Amino acid sequence: MRDGNKRTALILLIIFLRRNGARLIADDDAVFDYILDVAQGNLALEASAEFLEANLQRWAD
Repeated sequence: MRDGNKRTALILLIIFLRRNGARLIADDDAVFDYILDVAQGNLALEASAEFLEANLQRWAD
């Protein structure tokens, strides 16, 4: 799994969140594990949503 798709997905997630007024607050290891689980198909949609909800910080308007 070294084809760059995981890095691209993470960059797009960060850009999407930034454009929508949020950012990830999880540490690097947690984000790495999350992206790897998504890429390997080991994470259900609900679990992915729970991770993001627990690890997002909204920016003040």
